[in-house]
Amino acid sequence: MPAQSLLPEINPAEVLRYLGCRCSCDDLLEQIRTLSAEILCRIRPRTVFREFQLNMKPHSVEIVGATMALPGNDIRNLLANCHHAVFFAVTLGMEMDSFLRQKQLSNMGDALVLDACLSAAIDAVCNNLRNSVQEQYAAQNCFLTAGFSPGYGDLPISLQQDFLALLDAQRKIGLTCTSESILIPQKSVTGLWGIADSPGNTAPSRCNSCSMHGKCPYQLESSRPCDPLPTDAPS
Repeated sequence: MPAQSLLPEINPAEVLRYLGCRCSCDDLLEQIRTLSAEILCRIRPRTVFREFQLNMKPHSVEIVGATMALPGNDIRNLLANCHHAVFFAVTLGMEMDSFLRQKQLSNMGDALVLDACLSAAIDAVCNNLRNSVQEQYAAQNCFLTAGFSPGYGDLPISLQQDFLALLDAQRKIGLTCTSESILIPQKSVTGLWGIADSPGNTAPSRCNSCSMHGKCPYQLESSRPCDPLPTDAPS
């Protein structure tokens, strides 16, 4: 997909969520608009994805043609009705890491908001990529499950390097990780979507398998009344 299709805009409401703000002021919204515009002028998101056949094992999911397997109950529940899955990797690129470092040196207030803007941006790229891939599978009457990444639920984050190798992500999109499984560039995501025969096979929200489920500040805030955002900041 062209970069513009992957990230046509950055949702101010998502940026505010990452900032932990339940309401906003004109100055903050203007700061978000300004930094988002700078991102959109500079950004060149890169993606790679690939379909693999799956075999269900008693305690893991085997990936046909690969040397890795996916351990844990959460991933088996997600993929229970799937025979294939799409593995993906997305990055905003080193340019955005450099842009953030520049702001951290010159203006920490801008850097804080920029970091939230970039987090909202990588989420948007992942969502738009998923929508594009879903369109391809819709012609086959297939549906993508919710996304799942190393580190979610009981799927070890140590699988990060295996995901990258499976996709040849370093060569194709310049994505690597440290020995501690931290992705480089920083604003990057790896994961998978199961391919199901019906939309009812999609798994519950990844929040349900998170160790912070029930005590996450984002969940708690979303259950409380909140001051409405301005009309130009979509929810």
